[in-house]
Amino acid sequence: MQQHNLLTYQHYLLEELYFHCEWQLSWQEDWHCIELVLQFEFENNNDIQLNLDQADETVLYECKVLFVDPQAAHFYTPNVIQRFVVDKTKGIPTGEVTAIFKYLKHKTSQAQAEWYDFIHDDSIDHFEITWQEQDYQIIKERLVQTNQYNQQALFLPIVD
Repeated sequence: MQQHNLLTYQHYLLEELYFHCEWQLSWQEDWHCIELVLQFEFENNNDIQLNLDQADETVLYECKVLFVDPQAAHFYTPNVIQRFVVDKTKGIPTGEVTAIFKYLKHKTSQAQAEWYDFIHDDSIDHFEITWQEQDYQIIKERLVQTNQYNQQALFLPIVD
């Protein structure tokens, strides 16, 4: 039986959906996971000092989403906003992956406005892109209700 490759489908979605940031999708064979890195470049006109050295004119912000094999060794990587388990035998439904990427597209479209709020509102003490499960579930449910939620399983790349 042919297994459908999760990495290939994710790359297809990234090409089809316009993400408002730079992205990198990679298979981390040692960790048995797919890592999606989203990188934003924000203007820092207010000279906010985010590191100890100096205030830069632009700020690079990076966050990650992981698709992991639950049997693989656990590891730490910074700036992870969400981890998804991909079972070796059951995979992950195509509709689930579609919902995840549609949600991430929505999050990337909001990032610039959230950054603007952060640098102009003194009551906001830090900037962070976070996963909002309720918003994600709304997108997923919309796919289900419109019969666009595909149950076909996708799998992590096969490790030799």
